[in-house]
Amino acid sequence: MGSTSTSSPQWASFLPIATTISAVEPDQQGTVQGSLTSVQSLASVFAPLISTALFARGTSGALGFELPGLPFAAGAVFVAVALVQASRVLSQQGKLQ
Repeated sequence: MGSTSTSSPQWASFLPIATTISAVEPDQQGTVQGSLTSVQSLASVFAPLISTALFARGTSGALGFELPGLPFAAGAVFVAVALVQASRVLSQQGKLQ
């Protein structure tokens, strides 16, 4: 049976898209949705490849120590950079106080 909980992965990826699309003019929503879906598709292809390479590097001892959580640390850095960039853009647009 499928889950209808809002914590399921399909809802987790849909909610930011819905919020972003509702923030633009109605005649631009299709363009935004297409752009976000394209980025999401690219991330679905490249994230596993990058994560696998980071995990292999972190567990091989090539760094001088083992760090099996390296993909998660890299993901946290990417999220932090995205939050900083989003706050800058929103501040410039006057939407963040």
